Order: sequence, then structure tokens, then C-alpha cells
Amino acid sequence: MSAATTHESACTGPLAVDVRLSDGVCEIAAEERDTVSVEVAPADAHADRDVGAAQGTVVSRQPNGLEVRVPKGAGTARLLGRAGRVRAVLRVPVGSDVVVRADGADVSVSGAVGDLAAETGSGAVTAERVHGDVRAETSSGDILLGSVGGGARLRSGTGNVRTGEVGGSSVDAVTSSGALAVAAAGGDVRLKSGSGAVTLGSARVGTVTASTSSGRIRIGVAPGTRTEVKVSTSGGSVGGDLAAGRTDGAGLVRIHVTTGSGDIDVHGEETKAVGEG
Repeated sequence: MSAATTHESACTGPLAVDVRLSDGVCEIAAEERDTVSVEVAPADAHADRDVGAAQGTVVSRQPNGLEVRVPKGAGTARLLGRAGRVRAVLRVPVGSDVVVRADGADVSVSGAVGDLAAETGSGAVTAERVHGDVRAETSSGDILLGSVGGGARLRSGTGNVRTGEVGGSSVDAVTSSGALAVAAAGGDVRLKSGSGAVTLGSARVGTVTASTSSGRIRIGVAPGTRTEVKVSTSGGSVGGDLAAGRTDGAGLVRIHVTTGSGDIDVHGEETKAVGEG
């Protein structure tokens, strides 16, 4: 008999989805559908700890909500931090708001969700499309996002952070040693890395603040945008066709860039993908 369990019920629209688990994988697919489905399986069907975690998972439905709780373990296993690993697959309506908190699980979101909040330790966070705001935090895993309609607050200890266009009022991304890359931003931007490279493909309006101790910083500016630039580097070079700013154009982007030993490049928007070259 399979150790996987499936829960399915009808729904009339987007849900507030809340998932808690320790280790393993959490996959969430936002689809055009009038039901919600949750499948939970042990990561290893031959590991008692994993099987116990899958069998002990509690799935709760509210009129406009869904909760999934995977037990952390009990007795000696919990004291030693040996939580069971599971694979949780959720299929929810498009536009659902999603919250996931995990100790070390990977979190993957496909399709288009509303708001997204994800926290994990050593796992990665990936999402295809977020119509609303994103809050994502990892200790060592990467954060990889497609398009974001709202604002984005992103934190990683040693992982890389990469996102497509962010259309909201602000992007705030910080990593201790990973690289940061944002394809385009429609509002204020703050990018800070301890030692990784920092890249912004296209700034369109507002204030851009970027800093790193030893990595290279590349900032692109949308065509026809007036630009004010302030740069500071201890040992790197400063270049790019907009390093001195641009006095004509519509709108205004203010750029403040600081690096210890890395080079700084401020230039007109490029067509190639962020992170290339």
C-alpha cells in the first residue's frame, strides 16, 4: 500500500494557503481549477521517520483557507533534530496567497499566485509568477523568482538571489556572500551583498542603492531617463556610458553605489539577460 495520502475538496476561488514543514520538498502549483488538492508522501518510503511524518500530516480546510501541518517528529528523533522528510504537492486556484515556513525544505511555486511569503533554512525558494508582494528568506538556499507584480523583500545568508521584473514600489534584497540580480524594477531598489556581484538590469524611477565589499556592481537605466549618479569604490574602476549621470530625459533615477574593491558600471539598459557576461 502506498504511503502517500491525498486530500481534495471543492473551492470557489483563490485561497489563503499556509504550510508548515521541516525537511523535504514543498511544491505548489497555481492552476485554473475549482478544487484544491494536497498530496503528501514520504521522501523515502522505506524510512520510518519519513513515513511517520507523512502519515502524521494534518490538512485543514476553511471556507477561504487551507492549512498543512507536517509534524516535526517526536521523542528522540525530535531532540536530535531528525525530522521526517516529506514531499508535499499542493494544487490550488490561481491567485491564492501562499505562506510557507520550513526548516530546510525546498519551496517551489509554479503558475501565478497572489502574495508569497516563504522562509526556509537550507532549502531554495523558487516562484514563477507572483501578482502581489514577495517576502522570501533563506539561510543558505538560493531565491529565484520570475515576475513580481508588487514589492519584494528578499534575504539569504549565502545563497544567490535572482528575480525577473519587479513592478511594485520597492525591491529590498540582501545576501551575505551570494550574488544579487534583478532584471528590472519599477520603484526604489536596495541591493546589498557582502562579497557577491550585484546587477540591476533596468532602473526606471526612484532611488537605487547598491553596495558590496568585493563584488562587481552593474546598474542599467531605462532609455530616456534622467539620471543622477554617486559612486564610491576603494580599489575598483568606474565606467559605463552613464557613470557621470544624464541630465536630459523624463523621470529621474538617483543611483548611489558603493563597493570596496569591485568595479562599478552604470550604463543604458541592455537587451541581454541579467547576469550574462
